[in-house]
Amino acid sequence: MSNLNLSGDGHILRAIKVSADELQTNMLDPMRMRNTFKLAEMNILSKYLKSDLRETALFVAVYVSCYNEGDSKLKDIADFFGCTPFDLLTYHKQLQSLIDKGIVVERRDLSNDYVTSDVAFCNSTFGISRSVSHNILSDTPITVVNKQENYDIYDFLEEADLMRGPNVSSKEICDKIESLEERHPFDSIKQLKDLVLTTLDRYLFYAITSAHIDDIFMDDDYMGLKPFLKSIYDNNHDRIRTFISLKDRIHPLMENGLVAIKRESYSTALVRLTLKGKRLLLQEDAEAFYTTKGEQKNNIYMVEPDKIKQKELFFDGQTDAAYKSLVIGLGEDNFRNMQKKLSERNMPVGVTAIFYGTPGTGKTEMAYQIAKATGRKVIPVDISETKSKWFGESEQRIKAVFDDYRLACSHGKPKPILLFNEADGVLCKRMDVERGTSCTQTENAIQNIILEEMERFDGILIATTNLENNLDKAFERRFLYKVRFEKPSEAVKTKIWKSKMPNLTDENALTLARNYDFSGGEIDNIVRKAITREITECLDETSFEDIVGFCESERFENRNRTQIGFRA
Repeated sequence: MSNLNLSGDGHILRAIKVSADELQTNMLDPMRMRNTFKLAEMNILSKYLKSDLRETALFVAVYVSCYNEGDSKLKDIADFFGCTPFDLLTYHKQLQSLIDKGIVVERRDLSNDYVTSDVAFCNSTFGISRSVSHNILSDTPITVVNKQENYDIYDFLEEADLMRGPNVSSKEICDKIESLEERHPFDSIKQLKDLVLTTLDRYLFYAITSAHIDDIFMDDDYMGLKPFLKSIYDNNHDRIRTFISLKDRIHPLMENGLVAIKRESYSTALVRLTLKGKRLLLQEDAEAFYTTKGEQKNNIYMVEPDKIKQKELFFDGQTDAAYKSLVIGLGEDNFRNMQKKLSERNMPVGVTAIFYGTPGTGKTEMAYQIAKATGRKVIPVDISETKSKWFGESEQRIKAVFDDYRLACSHGKPKPILLFNEADGVLCKRMDVERGTSCTQTENAIQNIILEEMERFDGILIATTNLENNLDKAFERRFLYKVRFEKPSEAVKTKIWKSKMPNLTDENALTLARNYDFSGGEIDNIVRKAITREITECLDETSFEDIVGFCESERFENRNRTQIGFRA
């Protein structure tokens, strides 16, 4: 004790000095410890620290060691007691308790990003909290905070990440992680254990999540997979088998959609968390790490209803009835009531519709006008953007589409409309895998994912296609509404002509409708050409003769048409 000068009048300092005199070099002898614990000063300190007597003894040893040497190591504390660090390990729970209370500060040596020993606290140095030190010197009460009460998933992941190291076996990792999971049974950990049964598989997920939080990315949220495998599995056999199971999508992390990988080579494979993976552990904090391309919150392209230009649509019979029915049914109040009743009967609550038929008949426009009428945003899906050359990436992009949609739904009401335009690109007939290529397998996998997503879909999905005969039959049942779009009738075409070109007489509009079997989209083309002619030639109005000329040249094929007479 020669280096400890406690000449002040502090009540707590005197208690530390008297206790230290009794504790020093007592070899943690049980008899001597019992006598020391009877000291009034030890009990004063215990009440001050709100700790038991064994914790108080450790605190005194750390305080004196730090006073003499600065931050102390496990060996310094053992030297105080005159024992070995191994003897001191019987007190590891008490030392951890002091750390959790914030009385003692632990600093771990993370050189080379690895813990170099498996022995508890072997790689740590210890000090006294600055606030506690100040309180002792000023003889004022301390505020003890139990850090375990605020222990969260980030503490869990940080602690788990420290378990990896060049001299740590897979068996040791398993033992440690199972103990950690038992000590901190978060709901998210329980959910993960239900999904992923093998401890090392869960640990791989913890390691990837921890790296994601630390922002260790190489390419759009992707990280090299090989370093994770090397630090977790003992040998190349286990590493390669794990990689192959991930690549083949039979690994539980892939089966449950928690991670995504790209590139088929073990040496170059990259891995990242999916939105589902982020949400599993990080829960409401997942959006703070929502940065993946294709998942990026700010990159979700949504068309606001007030940006949709209102248009008058004209349809025949059943198509018109379906349009009006969907506008009414997707009104927010009706939609919520419908979902409530379906849920009460344990039936799917999502509304899925497919608009199919002749090109240019207003399928896409109907989807947008429904959104406009019901005050809903539209999330259009670019089918080409869901395809990738990387193995497994296309499937993950399709999953991301639905993840993005769910995220958009969580931001408020009403739910947006997910629009798959020209959906035959992903809903085409599935092919025989035995006769197909890897592309065939990918296409089939994409369709299976969409089928699964549609089974549990709880929003609004509209798909359009001109090639309904190419659609896989499995999708028929998944679509609640199937709306066929035919070429407009003569009466409807007349209305369209009058709507697009109000200056047409009723007779001329009827003549155009009767003589040209155009869709609404083709009529739009004629109108655009007429407007262009008026602007370029400074005309007040396009003549009916010019309109007929535009109609004659609208299609590639040459047709024998009945010549239309004109009035003088």
